[in-house]
Amino acid sequence: LDNMTTFTTIGPIVFESYTFTSRDTEPNPGDQLTLKLTLKNGGSTATAPEVKAKITSPDTLVTVITDFYYSFKDIDAGESKTGNYKIEISENCPDNTEIQFAVDITSNGDPFWRDTFSIQVVDPSTGVGSKEKLIHHFFPVCQN
Repeated sequence: LDNMTTFTTIGPIVFESYTFTSRDTEPNPGDQLTLKLTLKNGGSTATAPEVKAKITSPDTLVTVITDFYYSFKDIDAGESKTGNYKIEISENCPDNTEIQFAVDITSNGDPFWRDTFSIQVVDPSTGVGSKEKLIHHFFPVCQN
């Protein structure tokens, strides 16, 4: 069934927030940071089974070191769960650069949702810049 489309009434599972959990909590050029990513089941009745998420960035100024689908296991309706991802910001990244990320989310191996967020690289000498700048665009993943 090459052109099969998968449908779900679960969720949606959405990006809720992130924090930096490494000692350095400000994204500076040359930093390797750990992101604690929080996903939430926005549904009111069904558990989302075997939720996994992968973050990617089209920006060449960042490398996502945790380059695989991290397992959040089952997420009950209304529940939030967290997972850790490692990223590395290029030493050549200009100060106050906004770096965008996509979060691809699956349930039982089927890609159902995609969300986005961004971080802003801070000037390490002055600390000027936003530590976190969220861009939150939720949309389902369409399959053919």
